[in-house]
Amino acid sequence: MNKINWIFLIVSFTIIFSCSKTTHEKDTLTINADIKGLRKATVYLHQNVNGEIVPIDSLQLEDTETFTFTKKATHPDLYWIQIKNRVPMPVFVEPGTPVSLKAHMDSLHTYKAYGTQTQQDLNRFLSYMTDRDASYQVYYNNYALAVQNQDEYGAKQWLAKMKKNRESKTMIALNYATKNGKTQLSPFIALNYLPSTLQKRWYDSIYLNLNDSVKQTYFGKELGTYIKGMNTTQIGQAVSPIQIKDTKGQEYTIPVKNKRSVIYFWRTNNLQSRTDALFLNQLDSTTLKKADVFVVNLDHDIEQLKALSEFKDYNLPVIFSDRGIKSEIAQRFALRQVPGSVIIDKEGKIEALGLGASDIETYLENASN
Repeated sequence: MNKINWIFLIVSFTIIFSCSKTTHEKDTLTINADIKGLRKATVYLHQNVNGEIVPIDSLQLEDTETFTFTKKATHPDLYWIQIKNRVPMPVFVEPGTPVSLKAHMDSLHTYKAYGTQTQQDLNRFLSYMTDRDASYQVYYNNYALAVQNQDEYGAKQWLAKMKKNRESKTMIALNYATKNGKTQLSPFIALNYLPSTLQKRWYDSIYLNLNDSVKQTYFGKELGTYIKGMNTTQIGQAVSPIQIKDTKGQEYTIPVKNKRSVIYFWRTNNLQSRTDALFLNQLDSTTLKKADVFVVNLDHDIEQLKALSEFKDYNLPVIFSDRGIKSEIAQRFALRQVPGSVIIDKEGKIEALGLGASDIETYLENASN
């Protein structure tokens, strides 16, 4: 083989290898982590799948502070690294661009992630949310304790703090999503950090402020689809009967004949919805005469629900579905995330959508019998 043929062969192999490597990197997510103080542990990689945060991979580690997750991926997304039951660390990953995560076991909440401009932007956004999340956990623990001790005044005080906390987080997320239409983080935050109880006009405003190029990204398209889906369940829409059974085996038919029905969707790992589910159980008898209230738990594992001490003496019917957000009742109302709620009137038509627990109370208090 002459020299020219050898050169041609070498160049051909180089091109083939380079193309193969590029294809691999472009559809692969890589997270390199360095956790000081980590020794022996199970580390999980979580992702939002159909509105639910679920583990998609795990590593058994022993005598190491470093580890790497690599997986096939078709689009950018938020992932969570969690060590045992410690605080999860969100990381925004774009296929083809490795992300580095650094933290210390004694202070995982102060972790840092690097790799993309989007991750840097997310770091700034999350810095505003982290302190509020920690405060909300404290408020919830005190609220649950006040409820158990039948301390009505104390419970109201902690509820007010939680409401103010949620409103603050919503305004931060809404402000960021509205003013940063040049980045895909805008629709991402709209989909993941704004409550489903927010009025549609705010989602419309965020979408209209997106650059055309951002509208064509994965999250831009997802936001457009989500907004269209908000129109599939509307006020005045008739609801065909749904057969359900609570955790005690009692069977019900929704809508309830000749009476309002309130359906509230929640999960144990979503503190806002958990707060509301506990609040609804405190509604007075006069209010409850105006409607039958059903709280639908969308955990996949009923043991998570049973482990909640504050729900041991719960009075309202608790509907459990191990199919989560894919359950028939959730799909019937095009539910995308928790919390969520539906009020159905005496004639079996949707009367209100997306109200929080305190708004449900006010709505029922002002409603006719």
